[in-house]
Amino acid sequence: MKKLGVSQGFSITIDSKIPTGAGLGSSASRAAGTTKAVAELFEKQLSLEEINDIAFEQEKIIHGTPSGGDNSACCFGGLVWFKKAQPKNEIKSLKEEVPYRLENFVFVYTSPPQKTTGELVQLVRELDEGYRTERTKKIGEMCHEMLDVLRRKDFQRMKEIINQTQKNLAELKVSTEEIDKIVESVQKIGGAAKLCGAGGGGIVLCYHEEKDKLVDLIKKIGYDPWESELAVEGVKIEKDWRGRETRF
Repeated sequence: MKKLGVSQGFSITIDSKIPTGAGLGSSASRAAGTTKAVAELFEKQLSLEEINDIAFEQEKIIHGTPSGGDNSACCFGGLVWFKKAQPKNEIKSLKEEVPYRLENFVFVYTSPPQKTTGELVQLVRELDEGYRTERTKKIGEMCHEMLDVLRRKDFQRMKEIINQTQKNLAELKVSTEEIDKIVESVQKIGGAAKLCGAGGGGIVLCYHEEKDKLVDLIKKIGYDPWESELAVEGVKIEKDWRGRETRF
């Protein structure tokens, strides 16, 4: 409110189906949406960069030392190349390089994480340095390769990268037995799956070219599949059927 120059009070009702602490950036989406909503309410013109900066400050209050990646994705939409850096994070929109939505993805909500992100990060830090570095380096390399893979629409290699990333995350001890079983089931039908966020529970991201086949599997093993598209539009104002601007 201080950054917007607003002193007047107001109330906000949030209707969100995104579970908290599950690896989907729920706090970041609320931070971006709330900032956009309040700015519009008080007729303050903010660029996406300004909304992102304010959302990042809110994330710091919640998480202490967040990366800034979640709020950047929520604000700018599409695919975002994010790298934490000093004095300012590197943020690049990939809408021109990957100008399409990613389809055939399904989210699976397992059980709530039993540890916070900070606790999971500390567990990884306590691993042998050489062991840890080898796996985090591989994940970083695959992240760079994924961008080229998406440019080429090489979805077979995309699946391989997703599965290899999950293997490294499991070796870093941030996966769970429940997540591993879901991943194994998806891989058996020729799909790919990995945990989201810091791990320890929460959301598993699953992919298969035949989404109906994937959805049927998720239901068969006892979970509720959340069908989704990735690389969609970022923070925006929506209008109801009367044309009134009501949702953010």
